[in-house]
This record gives sequence, C-alpha cells and structure tokens, in this order.
Amino acid sequence: MPYEVECGLLFRRNGRLVLTDARGRLLRAIEVEGSLPKAASSVGISCERAKVMVRDIESSAGLRVISNVRGHEGSDGHMLTSAGRELLLEFEAHQQAFEAQVANRFRNPVLAVDGILIVQGSILLVRRGNPPFKGEYALPGGFVECGELVEAAVRRELLEETGLETSVHHLLGIYSSPDRDPRGHTVSVVHVMRKKGGKLRSGDDASDVGFFPLDKLPPLAFDHYKIVQDYVEEGAKASRRDG
Repeated sequence: MPYEVECGLLFRRNGRLVLTDARGRLLRAIEVEGSLPKAASSVGISCERAKVMVRDIESSAGLRVISNVRGHEGSDGHMLTSAGRELLLEFEAHQQAFEAQVANRFRNPVLAVDGILIVQGSILLVRRGNPPFKGEYALPGGFVECGELVEAAVRRELLEETGLETSVHHLLGIYSSPDRDPRGHTVSVVHVMRKKGGKLRSGDDASDVGFFPLDKLPPLAFDHYKIVQDYVEEGAKASRRDG
C-alpha cells in the first residue's frame, strides 16, 4: 500500500511556535473574508477553535495580529493588523520557498560512484543481482551515502560487492547523461582503483564477480562500456605522451 508524505513549515520565534500551515491558512482567510467566523468556516474549523488559534499566535509572537472593525451595516468584522499582515507575508514567502524545495527535492540528480580495477590486464566486473539490468555485468559501484566522500563511497562499494580492499588511484571522469540510468538522472563519479587486499567474492547486490580481459568484455549495463573505453583511451594517450 503506497504512503502519502506531507511536509509542513513551522514558524518559531524565540523557540515558541508562532505559525503552522493551518494557522497561516486561517490568517489568510481572515484577510480575504474580513470576518473571523467566516474565515473559520472557510478553513473548516469552529469559530471557537479559530479564536484559540489567534490567541496562540498572538501570545507566541508577542503582537496583535487581528483587530475588530465595524462594517457598513453595523456588523462586526475583523482584519489583520499591519504587524499581522507582515507576519503572514513573511510566513508565506518562506512557505513558497519551502514548497519549491520539497517539490524539487526528488528531481535532483542522484550521486553514484563506480570503480575501475585492473589486475594483470583484466578488469573487475560484477553481475548485477537486482534490476535494472539484472543478470548483466557492470563496474562495481553504487550510491553515495549522505555525509560520505565519493572516494570513501567507491572504496566501500568495491569492498561490499567484491570483497576487495582498494585505494583510489585517480579520477577517470564524471558521467552525467540524464538517460544513462532508467531509474532516473544519476550522476556517476568514476575512479580508477588500486588493489590493496581482501579476497574476491560476490556480495551485496552482486550475484557474481570476476576479472575479464579488456578485449573480451561481456555486454555491460548502463554506459559502462563507454566508461571502460574512456579508460582504455586514457591509457593510450598516456602511452603516446610517454613515447
């Protein structure tokens, strides 16, 4: 059963809660309706509940947010004070920025790492145990965890997926094509690695692991064939320079 996630803004002053989404809606309704009872009705609460909310706002903020006004026909009305209107506008500005952040939060590219490890002319590959590309070979790698350096992430992923302890030799490149991963826009930071120790074994979400000659690669998932070719070309350029 899917879950629905909602986020709300809490507006505090000196540690005291002043406005929430519900309180902000009530103040906006008072501004529009010109009447506390009508405003309460429009947001679906009782007039008594609305009065309590206004008192809580004023107590926490330390200022008057609404005032009584006499209508043309002698009926009592309500309007926001200048301080109340300023408070509401400031809250709504923060609310719009917050909602924009939340709306875009999951549309940002995801950061991943992949590692190239060459031993005696062969490259380390893992067979993917999970979708996408389940059953196909790929470079060992995965997603960067919050608070983790990319260099630490690639070492961790190689250890988890292959059982090998490695160190970073150098950065090969950053691969950011929006269509490189069918799950969504994923940016991969690819490092060339050195073997330090460990024992080769498949682990984590890899169903198999092994070394393959660079000239006899199996079909590779994602854009990993291009990444390997970039590595080979990098080596060729270095050899030409050294020659």
